[in-house]
Amino acid sequence: MRRLMPKRAFWVLLTAVACVGFTPAPANAAYIDPATTSYLIQIVSGLVITLSVAIGVFFRKLQLFFLTLGAKTSAFWVRTFTASGRRAWKAQKKRRLAVEDAAGTQAAPTTTTWSKRAFLWHDDRRWWARLGLSAAMSFSLAMVFVLFSVLDLFSSNATQFAFTIHDLLPVTLLIFACLGAGLTVALFIFRGRVFDALICAVAGVSTAGWLQMHFWNPDFGSFMGVPVKWQDYTRVAVVNLAMWFAVIAAVFLIRVLSKKLWTAVMVVLAIVILAGSSVSLIGTYSASSTQVATTQQNVGYLSYNNAFSLSSTRNAVIFVVDEFDGNIPDRIRQDDPHFFDPLTGFTQFTQNMSRFSQTDPGVPSMLTGQDYFFTTTYSAYKSQAWADATALRTLKDAGYSVNVYSGQFNSYAHDSDIAGLVDNFATAPTVVDRKVMAKGMLQLASFVDAPVIAKPSFWMDTTEFAHVTTTPADAPAPYGFDDFTFSTKLDQHGLTLRGDQPQVNFFHLQGSHAPWTLGEDGRPVAGGTNDLVQTKGVFHIIYDYLDEMKRLGIYDDATIIITADHGRQVSAEIRELDHPLLASLFVKPRGSSTEPLAFSAAPTSQLNLWPTVLKDAGPMPHTTNQAYDAVTTPRADTVSYFDVPEDSLAPRTYVWYRPMWNSDPGFGDRFEVVGDARDFANWHLVEKFPLLFGNLSE
Repeated sequence: MRRLMPKRAFWVLLTAVACVGFTPAPANAAYIDPATTSYLIQIVSGLVITLSVAIGVFFRKLQLFFLTLGAKTSAFWVRTFTASGRRAWKAQKKRRLAVEDAAGTQAAPTTTTWSKRAFLWHDDRRWWARLGLSAAMSFSLAMVFVLFSVLDLFSSNATQFAFTIHDLLPVTLLIFACLGAGLTVALFIFRGRVFDALICAVAGVSTAGWLQMHFWNPDFGSFMGVPVKWQDYTRVAVVNLAMWFAVIAAVFLIRVLSKKLWTAVMVVLAIVILAGSSVSLIGTYSASSTQVATTQQNVGYLSYNNAFSLSSTRNAVIFVVDEFDGNIPDRIRQDDPHFFDPLTGFTQFTQNMSRFSQTDPGVPSMLTGQDYFFTTTYSAYKSQAWADATALRTLKDAGYSVNVYSGQFNSYAHDSDIAGLVDNFATAPTVVDRKVMAKGMLQLASFVDAPVIAKPSFWMDTTEFAHVTTTPADAPAPYGFDDFTFSTKLDQHGLTLRGDQPQVNFFHLQGSHAPWTLGEDGRPVAGGTNDLVQTKGVFHIIYDYLDEMKRLGIYDDATIIITADHGRQVSAEIRELDHPLLASLFVKPRGSSTEPLAFSAAPTSQLNLWPTVLKDAGPMPHTTNQAYDAVTTPRADTVSYFDVPEDSLAPRTYVWYRPMWNSDPGFGDRFEVVGDARDFANWHLVEKFPLLFGNLSE
């Protein structure tokens, strides 16, 4: 009876079915609910059984290859190195030549060039077979390095981008289609062993990239601009590169062993990558939570409105220099002892503390006075924090113009959080620069997919997305979290007076935070600089702003605060905090302007920021939030910086958190600091809590 299906075809089909059922978890998945566990076990079990059969076939072919190689090696040895073998070989050759002469069929000698061409170029496959194989592997590569990587990255960080899935999807699909179709045509024009070699290379790179994305990537933490210590990954990079070579070599080896088996493996690989990734994306984007995150779009933004026009009466200007660590001023003074002399009327507080170890939730906490302990989503926290932002509402009720210059993700969640409260909040139709969007997303995707040794070429700071959206010429320009742009606008416009309405401006600058691209003059430097040089450059910009205030005669009556959202960024590799982290602080109260820079060792924190502004603002309408009311016995967190005694032992709270690192779960450490914060012995760990909502993109 004729076999209905060849044995090899049966196993190939079984493998394909099992692989389609195996949907790899997207790169952002961190949780599997118990209801799906048994389903996954069944699929993995089926996959293991199927792969065991495929491995058996592979090793059977490998065994036959070595048996044949051994036989051919023995024959070569006998006819070359034994007398009887040489005589037999010569006799066999004479008989073959005699038969060819008798039949008149001896072929004319062919040239070496033609023999090589026939060996490399001859192909007995039909054109549609080569076209199908070219398309399968080309679109597999495009799926790994473009479509899946880009869309999976976006779903994981949707709220951090200024564009939506509706902006991204058409461009991504177009690039995917062009890359797949273009590579298909490029491969199809080749034939024979050259064609097979190119298919092997594409299949090997696609498979290695797929494995890299899902299983082989070390945890580099978040793209917060902190440079990666690549020298720490040397061993990992070497091992990882060897794994890439092993995967690519395995594809070539299968082709050498069996062309039919190799063709079947190529088909299975294409099914795994194309079908599996498609099912994974459909599952990701069909989830209700992701749908909300990727389709919701704020129509408002924080603009440059009022950034360069101040009140003729009272002003409060706050410069938050990102990652302006407490030891940076001392390091700068070692190079230039008089660098901070222009800060006349200021006092430097040498043991000031931030509330959090990172920008998120450091900046929202500074703005609202509300803390976040990862018990709700970050988005829900920001909305609630703005609802409880008593200090800013008190200033607003007192007639102040309130302005916040920062990125949306670092400040608020929804338009409704700040609409009507923040005066530089603007609404205008925005246009996404698709070129900037596509370039940035493809670079991020390449970082995820590339071997470790190539990742430094694709590392980027996500502030490169700052200018991904543009507004009409007659609309206010969005604040882009770009210190050089801020400096350029200041140079162009200077400062002007906009009337007698009192005003508060909160500027969040990139400051001392990496990437370090600014020189001491506040202008970009090719090749980059370092944290000290960039900090000097940022102060060059701040000094220009203060000089403009002096020119307008409003410096003396202004409250000016230069501080940090947090101290030095600690690598996520650090398991436990073992040293103090302070935030630099310089404060000029209203009425002070010409006195030389003074110093104070008062144990201050960010909770003293708004009480300082409110005290200088004068009598305020009544508020029910005790943190900003006068009390009979003032606490350290209810008074201005200048009202904190240097010998105060009031506890200050600091939260250091470390996101999930490799297989270790994320956690937060809450410290109470009593006394001098510069001595880590005064840092007391009072609580270690899990990050129930550690994904700040939620």
